[in-house]
Amino acid sequence: IAAALTDGVPVAFCYAGAVTESLWDISIESLPRWRRQGFAAQAVAFELARLAVLGKAPVWGAVESNVASLGLAAKLGFVPVDEVWVFSVPDDPAPP
Repeated sequence: IAAALTDGVPVAFCYAGAVTESLWDISIESLPRWRRQGFAAQAVAFELARLAVLGKAPVWGAVESNVASLGLAAKLGFVPVDEVWVFSVPDDPAPP
């Protein structure tokens, strides 16, 4: 796991959510107060370099509604290559 710090406080994190023989799934968490300030990008850049040394290529997945994640991916040079359809149950399904 990589953490980006400000004033000695970790505020954004990047880690491999899943790893295969050649790929790793990028997972990112940022504390709300420090979002959109470049901290997540720093953490991701560190993990990209660290895992590249191990021969692992990154995979970035985000739902279309996660505009911040898609923007960060584009900023870091990722481009869409495929899509996956995700079906989910509503948070509060209506009673039958």
